[in-house]
Amino acid sequence: MRAFLNLLRLDLMLMQRNKVVAISVFGTVIYTLLFRALSGLDQLEKFLVLIMMNDPALLGVLFVGVMVLFEKDERTLQALSVTPVRWSHYLWSKTLLLTGIGLLCCYAMVLAGYGWHFHWGHFTVATVLTTVIFSFIGFIAVAGEATFNTYMIKAVVVIILLTLPFLGYFEVVSNAWFEALPTYYVLLLYNLAFGVAQDWSTLLMGYAGSVIWTVVLYGWALKRFVDHNKNL
Repeated sequence: MRAFLNLLRLDLMLMQRNKVVAISVFGTVIYTLLFRALSGLDQLEKFLVLIMMNDPALLGVLFVGVMVLFEKDERTLQALSVTPVRWSHYLWSKTLLLTGIGLLCCYAMVLAGYGWHFHWGHFTVATVLTTVIFSFIGFIAVAGEATFNTYMIKAVVVIILLTLPFLGYFEVVSNAWFEALPTYYVLLLYNLAFGVAQDWSTLLMGYAGSVIWTVVLYGWALKRFVDHNKNL
């Protein structure tokens, strides 16, 4: 536990150095002003979810990649490989910090744009799982990468793929096309949060699908990191 807490402090310093918190706060302020201007818009909750999903996507995919590549250049990963810190600690330390930042930012955005009349439980779970899922996907994508440019190309493709369920969310095409993607299930949770859906089938499918994907992606991310860093 002590090693994990030390890793949390190290990651917090790294995030401050890379301006992760500052960028998140700046983005939140911009989005908050935008939401205030859009208050009263039809289906405002769907636009809120669309924009709020950008925050976990940027935090989870882009910032995870930036931090990992920075630590590779600084040979921090080599130093960690000879300490009591486990790779599971490494993944969870960054994921928990990013999730905390993302959750606070999303609370600020939804309160500014929508007010207090939403289901806090569903919203919190949806936001936490979204950030966790994107973070694990970021670890999967960055494992084995050596340069920022090649990672950015991969990250953009991944983010576009994961946002495809919004086509079903806005009823452009059928939702059934996107049931194989993890973001489909967290969107179901956001529907519950804003009262768009209240049936048991949506609740069970949203929670079960999100949790299953979280477990699968964590196992995949951990395996890739162990495989790519065992010979450091």
